[in-house]
Amino acid sequence: MLKQLRREMERVEHMPEDVKEIFLAFYDHLLNTENLGERRILFHLLKIRKMQDEVGILPFTEDRIMAAVRWVKQQDYEAWTKIGYLIALRKFYLFTYRTEPSGDLRKALSVKRSRDNRLTDKDMITREEMEKLIESSANQRDKALWSVLYDSGIRHGELMDMVISDVEFDRYGAILHVPITGKTGYRKVRIIGNSVAYLREWMNVHPRRTDEKAPLFCRIEQHTGEKMDYSNTYKALRLTCRRASIKRRIYPHLFRHTRATILSTGLKEIPLENQMGWVHGSQMTRVYIHDNDKAQDIAVLKAYGIQIDEEEIIEENGPVKCPRCFEPNDGKNVFCWKCGTVLSIAEARKQKEKEMQVIEGMEKAQLLKEGQKEIMEQLSEEELSKILLGMLRKLKEEGRLKEIADNL
Repeated sequence: MLKQLRREMERVEHMPEDVKEIFLAFYDHLLNTENLGERRILFHLLKIRKMQDEVGILPFTEDRIMAAVRWVKQQDYEAWTKIGYLIALRKFYLFTYRTEPSGDLRKALSVKRSRDNRLTDKDMITREEMEKLIESSANQRDKALWSVLYDSGIRHGELMDMVISDVEFDRYGAILHVPITGKTGYRKVRIIGNSVAYLREWMNVHPRRTDEKAPLFCRIEQHTGEKMDYSNTYKALRLTCRRASIKRRIYPHLFRHTRATILSTGLKEIPLENQMGWVHGSQMTRVYIHDNDKAQDIAVLKAYGIQIDEEEIIEENGPVKCPRCFEPNDGKNVFCWKCGTVLSIAEARKQKEKEMQVIEGMEKAQLLKEGQKEIMEQLSEEELSKILLGMLRKLKEEGRLKEIADNL
C-alpha cells in the first residue's frame, strides 16, 4: 500500500466511530467495486476527509452536501482542483444513495469539463518520441518500462503490481496477466510491439530473475530488487526525456492515453474496454471513441463506400523474430540481441560482402592454406563468421592484420 494511503487510513482510525465506519465502507467500495488503483483511492479519500474537517459532511445530508459545494467554490483553488473535490463529492453521493442526484443537488454536483482541456492527438506520444525515449534510456529496465507502458496501455500502478510470473510469452508476443486491484484474478492484456523484445532483455538481467514472485519492475540502484513506485518511475522518465532533448511534459499516464487513442481506431467497444481495464459502457470508453477524429474519418469514408485497409488502422513497428533462435528483437536491430544473427537481409548481404573481401585480402597476403578459400565459401554464414573471427584474432596477436588491410 502507498505510504500516503496508509497514513490516511491511520487518520481514519482516530475518527468518531460512526464517521470511521462510513469512511472504511467508502474505501472498500472504491477498492472492490470500482476497482480503482491506490493513487486514485487516495485522491478521493483526501478530498472527502478535507471536506469533513472543514464543514463536517458526515453523516451525509443534503444540507451538508450543499455546504461542502459552497466551501469548495469559495476556496482559492485552481479550477481543476475544485473539479476534483466535486468529483469526489459526487462519487461519495453515489456510494451513499446508490442513485443519481436530482434537482438542485444534480446541478451543484455537475462537473463541466472544458473541451479546451481535453487531450488531443497532438498531445499524444509520437512514434519519434518513443524512439528517442528508448535510445536515451539508461538501462534495459527503462527501455522495457517505457515500451510496455506504451504498447499495453495498462495503468502504471497495475504494471508495478505485476510480478515476473505474470508475463507469458507466446508465438505472437506476450500476454500480461494484470492483477485486478482488490480482487483475486487478473485480466489478460496482449502486447505485440517492440516491448516484447525489450521485456525479454530486461527479464534476462533482472536482479531477481529466478524469483517468480519478484516485482516485474524493480529498483536497480538503491534498494535493488525492491518494487518501484510512482516517484521512481517519474524520476527515471524525467531524466530520460532530458537526455532525449524532449522539452514537453511526458508523464506515465500519457502512455495510457496514447494507447487508448491508437486502439480506439481499430477495436470495437468491448475488446477496447477489456484491453484498457474499463467497466463495460463506462464514460472512458465513450470519451475515446467519441473524441477520436481518425475513427470518425474512417467511419465516414466507409459510409461513402471507400475501402479502408483495416490492417493499416493501427500502425506499429512490431518486433522482428530472429531466424535462428526465434527470439523477438526490436524492429530496428541489425543483429539479434541473444545470438548475434543478422536480422536484416540487406545487412546480411553487406556482412557477406565484407567477409568475402576479408577472405580475398587474406588470400592475396598469402595467409590462407591451399583449398582453404574454397572450403570457407561453402560454409554457412554462422560457421564462416566464427572461423573468420578466430583467424583474425590469431592474426591480431601475431601483429599481421595490416597485411590484410594492405590487400583490401
